[in-house]
Amino acid sequence: MKKYLLPVSTAIGLLFDLLFWKKAPGISFPLFVLLGVSAGWLLLKTDGKSPKQINCWLLVPILFFSAITVLRREPMTVFLGFLFTFFCVLLLPVSWLNGLWPAFNLADYAVNFVNLVGGILTLPWREQKTAGDEQIKKGKKSLGPILRGLALSLPVWLMFIALLSSADLIFAQRLDALLKNFNLGNMSELLVQAILVALVGFFFAGAVLFAAQRSARIKLAGADKPWLVPLLGMTEAAILLGGVILLFGVFVAMQFRYFFSGQANITLDGFTYAEYARRGFGELLSVAFLSVLMQQAISLITRRETVQERRAFTAFSLTIIALVLVILVSAFQRLTLYESAYGFTRMRTYPHVFMLWLGVLLVAVAVMEVLGRQRWFINAAILAAMGFGATLGIMNVDRLIVQRNLRNAAAGMPLDAGYLASLSSDAIPVLVENLAEDTLPESVREGVGAALVCYRDVFANDALKAKPWPSYHFSESRAQQALQGVHARLEDYHVNNETWPAMVAAPSGKIYSCQSVTGMD
Repeated sequence: MKKYLLPVSTAIGLLFDLLFWKKAPGISFPLFVLLGVSAGWLLLKTDGKSPKQINCWLLVPILFFSAITVLRREPMTVFLGFLFTFFCVLLLPVSWLNGLWPAFNLADYAVNFVNLVGGILTLPWREQKTAGDEQIKKGKKSLGPILRGLALSLPVWLMFIALLSSADLIFAQRLDALLKNFNLGNMSELLVQAILVALVGFFFAGAVLFAAQRSARIKLAGADKPWLVPLLGMTEAAILLGGVILLFGVFVAMQFRYFFSGQANITLDGFTYAEYARRGFGELLSVAFLSVLMQQAISLITRRETVQERRAFTAFSLTIIALVLVILVSAFQRLTLYESAYGFTRMRTYPHVFMLWLGVLLVAVAVMEVLGRQRWFINAAILAAMGFGATLGIMNVDRLIVQRNLRNAAAGMPLDAGYLASLSSDAIPVLVENLAEDTLPESVREGVGAALVCYRDVFANDALKAKPWPSYHFSESRAQQALQGVHARLEDYHVNNETWPAMVAAPSGKIYSCQSVTGMD
């Protein structure tokens, strides 16, 4: 592997420069990830360091989430795609020769990722030093001292050249003429690119060396003895958990009135439908999320020395989880009421999906508590987070928002064309589909046309321009094709860009704003 590591690392650095320098990420990201992982895999196999078979499962989220970044343009979906891709890629060298990642707890992730960063930063230097020492022992000439001498000389030359140019105008003039002859006007940019290529290659080499040399030494934290000594007795834990159960129980008892009697009881208590629907779902979601963390923290620090104590703690935990599930249902119901009354937005869709996966995590925590497998919690939480990200990618958030809001508009609710125009290119194909939908009222279709004009002429000028092939994005390509298909239908709309927000005049004479007019969040 040693003789191939330097050229392959350099090639990875150059590939990064080719795909990303002054280019927006597009198909370049999944391509770079695929080639980088494949190169590392082959390098390690040539050294006889084949991975544990369990690591092959990491390729599934790596391929899925890297592909999501080029299939969707909705910001949260893309962000989670990048995040989970990087997470799984970093997990590969950590577990390459041990395959222990399914049993990692929070301490394992923290310690091993810190060690990985340290290994990436130090192992390539050590490898170079070892190779240099071997060459010296064999009596061969080493390039190391020459390269170090040049690296030390460069800043000294630049400093003195700058001072001499400032001191003598003739010297500065001759130097400028010399640089022009060599066409070095972009020297600073080339230097930045060279540094970037070196850094990417260096990090790649460090990750490969860590997988080969250190991943076999990794052991599970707390495998021999608990990594955190329990400090709390069962009596204290029972008082704490019992108090929380009492509080949650009172709240849940009050919620059942609204579960089964609906809007009538809400208005009888002096609250409007809007006040009840809008207020509280964020707070309830926070209660549910923090309750999971609290239960796990107390589980870690509580001593359970007898069978009775273990059963009692499990009973307390299951009761809290059951009550939290009811609270989660209440939060879900409030958000549903609000969406049905005021429409769908990203900031309402995210928590809706998140609550579903938090509910899945709560059920998993209950199962782990019964089986005594609390160590699995962090991986269950990671899987739930990945499930959240995957759901956003599969459901296509912006498309869903358009569909639901148009359905509400057809039922008589106002349509915020400016908000629809502010969505990503994921929304354009479904807007185009509905522009010719005869079942929609004419006023709604006119609003759809205004949204498309806003997107085309105000928000998406850069997105619709021709880009180099590494920046190709499936969502933007579909949007561009869809807009071209309805270009003739949008000719009667006129945009006024002289004001902010820009305004669109529809064929009927109605004026639409290219910014949300209802403050949708």
